[in-house]
Amino acid sequence: MSQKRFLFDSDSLIVAKKTHYAPDFCPAFWDWLVTGNQKGVFFTIDRVADELMLGNEGDYLRDFVGEHEGFILPSKSDSICLDKYVEIQQWANTGWVVGKKHSKVAKALEVFAKEKTADSWLVAYASAHGFEIVSNERSSPESQARVMLPDAAKALGVNVVKLHEVLMLHSGPNFKFK
Repeated sequence: MSQKRFLFDSDSLIVAKKTHYAPDFCPAFWDWLVTGNQKGVFFTIDRVADELMLGNEGDYLRDFVGEHEGFILPSKSDSICLDKYVEIQQWANTGWVVGKKHSKVAKALEVFAKEKTADSWLVAYASAHGFEIVSNERSSPESQARVMLPDAAKALGVNVVKLHEVLMLHSGPNFKFK
């Protein structure tokens, strides 16, 4: 049985940086993340990295993705991912919209389809290559303002997990990767 692999959503990294795993007092977490990447388990995609690169100069996450290129997988040129991206957009425009008010969902669909918005690409890449997604987002199928990542992931059979679940699976004492 092959080992599970995980793609990190930008929100899981941002919240980690701003709260419990701030680099100033918990550098072991970030070392654990790098080790997990070196072991072939932890990654993100280029579109998430693009979001993180929007941070201010000197921002830890901006520097992190700039310094750890092996952590970033290319979704922009991946033909299988592109096919899955089309599939997730079709789902959003035909399945997710059912029973919702058109005036409210048009903006949500527009944002979900934007090239610079990572969620749909993250789901597409995870589906294309057998990853699970690490995200803080919660399912909200009734939402009319936004297509939520867990709902899109479910549509393509992708599992979404919380960071603490990955920590329980792959972290020993003092963030030793296991």
